[in-house]
Amino acid sequence: PHFHLHIIPRREGDEINLASWWRSKVKEVDKEKLKELAEKLKI
Repeated sequence: PHFHLHIIPRREGDEINLASWWRSKVKEVDKEKLKELAEKLKI
């Protein structure tokens, strides 16, 4: 198991929407490319 914490500086009135911020960080990955990478990483 592991733990990590995101620290996002805030200022009063910044009106940040964490849900939309997080969605902007998520990337779609081609499943075939992931499969190829997994094969390369196998020992």
